[in-house]
Amino acid sequence: DEGGLKNELFELVAPQLFETKNGLFVVVGECSVDSSLYFNRRRACSRSLREYEKVGIFCGLAFAQGIPLAPARLPTVVFKKLVAWSREENGTSNGVG
Repeated sequence: DEGGLKNELFELVAPQLFETKNGLFVVVGECSVDSSLYFNRRRACSRSLREYEKVGIFCGLAFAQGIPLAPARLPTVVFKKLVAWSREENGTSNGVG
């Protein structure tokens, strides 16, 4: 199987999580090819924060398994924060980020 079912789960769920119709994310950018998703500021209630936390857990599981999430077109700043946090957790922070 080589992780086929696991990969398929992430491939099926990820597009639904990052769908702008759900209201968690909004499209930022002029061109649809280069556009990024960003957190929808209008959904800043405690229920939404739990939803964002679940999306974060899902992404963390995917990244830990080495599964790319194509629909996760988040801004570069989010990935820089993730890398900086990862370095801090592993004790390899070099002060960049």
